[in-house]
Amino acid sequence: MNLYVIRHAEALPAGGKIRDDRERILSPQGEKDALIIGSHLARLDQEIRLLLTSPLKRAVQTGENIARSYGRSLSSKATPNLAPGFDVSGLLREVFSLANGSNVIAVGHMPEVNYLVAHLVAHDAPTMIEMRPGTIAHIAIRGTSNRPVGQLCSILFPGMIRLMSDQ
Repeated sequence: MNLYVIRHAEALPAGGKIRDDRERILSPQGEKDALIIGSHLARLDQEIRLLLTSPLKRAVQTGENIARSYGRSLSSKATPNLAPGFDVSGLLREVFSLANGSNVIAVGHMPEVNYLVAHLVAHDAPTMIEMRPGTIAHIAIRGTSNRPVGQLCSILFPGMIRLMSDQ
């Protein structure tokens, strides 16, 4: 299985009308970046069938824009297993139970997306991977939800994805 761990795209800062961090929405650049991510993933992997997001607005919007530009049918679900503070093992159980052998997109938040990548590729060793908003970590996973083994295939930052898409 290929897992594409994505930090939500750029969001507006809290303040003004947005008082609660959970209500933050994507910035105009974040909306564009999420669309570009979906187009990029469509060119890269046509076997993605499942898109999981955190239930927070900025992650859901990122997922919606990715799905819109991916151009193929994706089963989408907002799950508490990607909300801030999520448990990596709970998320992996959900991914393995829903994926049915297909490839998966998971949209979440820092620092948890970093913990997920570290768990899969560094076996929980203290690892910090910079995942700016809109970053994709592509991980090839084998094994089971209880004993996953991940190989980091690539990390793409938003600027790199924009350059590759000519946008």
